[in-house]
Amino acid sequence: MENYNFNLKYKITEDQYELLEELQDRVNVERSVNVNTIYRFLIMASYDIDVAENCYKEFVTQWEEINKGATMEEVIEEVKSNKYEIAGKDKMGRQIIKFHVSKHLPAEHTYECIVKTMMLIMDYVLDDEITLRNGVMWVCYMTDSSMSNVD
Repeated sequence: MENYNFNLKYKITEDQYELLEELQDRVNVERSVNVNTIYRFLIMASYDIDVAENCYKEFVTQWEEINKGATMEEVIEEVKSNKYEIAGKDKMGRQIIKFHVSKHLPAEHTYECIVKTMMLIMDYVLDDEITLRNGVMWVCYMTDSSMSNVD
């Protein structure tokens, strides 16, 4: 394990390490690139290498498509709208993210921008190992919303 040159922030067993190496080989990811993200897929798939591989490939496909449709400048503007709120954790340790529907104005941002923003928020909160293991709960906070807030 000492000879492997990546910066994994999580403590893992030798068996998990071997699965991580195999998954990196299967998805053709260069060593040291996105190793923590790849490990997240192993955890999500309960260390089932086939499920992790399929999910990772689907994620990459969707990310590439969404990424084409929204710039980081658009995402920054979307974040500045304050419609997303990281609101702590519930009793089960799941990260709660609120989406304030009343602040959503469909004409201001594209679908791709909204999805890209949500994916980046997920990436941010899943960096925490407790959240990674327990999950995330998105809540659509509907107070003060109306039909003008719906696409």
